[in-house]
Amino acid sequence: MHGLIKSAELRDMLLENWSNETLNEYKQLLKKKQESYKNEKLNELTNQNDSQNFWSIFKSFPETTKSESSPPIKESEWLKHFGKLHSSPNQDCLQQQNIREELKNMEISKSKFDELDFPISDEEILRVSKMPKNKKAAASHLIKNEMIKASCYLLLDVYKNLFNIILQAGIYPTNWCEGLITPIFKSGENTDPGNYRGICVSSCLGKLFSSVINQRLVEFTAEKRKYFIRHKSAFLRITEQLIIYFRYGH
Repeated sequence: MHGLIKSAELRDMLLENWSNETLNEYKQLLKKKQESYKNEKLNELTNQNDSQNFWSIFKSFPETTKSESSPPIKESEWLKHFGKLHSSPNQDCLQQQNIREELKNMEISKSKFDELDFPISDEEILRVSKMPKNKKAAASHLIKNEMIKASCYLLLDVYKNLFNIILQAGIYPTNWCEGLITPIFKSGENTDPGNYRGICVSSCLGKLFSSVINQRLVEFTAEKRKYFIRHKSAFLRITEQLIIYFRYGH
């Protein structure tokens, strides 16, 4: 019996030693493979010119796939921080009323400048519909650029009627003004909202409408710039005469 116990103890000891040696070999092999994988990905990143492939490879790193806990900042603090970034200085009621009246007067007198006030055409929408980039995040309505591109010809009348209603009414849809903000930590204390950069995702459909208006403005200013260059010399002569008159009185 005593011999059997010793034999069992020896067997357990040998199994424990073998297990420890195997575990150490596994850890060394795992470390070696991880280092090899990391170097391989670093080489791919170094030779990568495409930004989408770059971030796809970057996210495959084990260090970047670990889930991170939410920063210790309340929602009310986020709202207050991002709300102040583009807010105007405090204005009293009288100042706000004056601004509203001025905007109303400008709206009434816009008929004096109606060179850009014409319905949006099919050509304008089709021209800018190719501009949005693919694989971009969508806002709360979940309409992505790929969906707009694929449906542009089929739903062209829908887009045109919608955009012309907005242009005629002069009211930009409220949900197009909203954005989903994701705070990205930069450096410093993770409890300070100021140490985060906000990445905002807005409406892709709203961007399409804005692109149509922007393209119209770009073409208009380019045409006016050509006119200005053609009449530049006369314009400068008149400007010089006005400066002399106001400065010297003759």
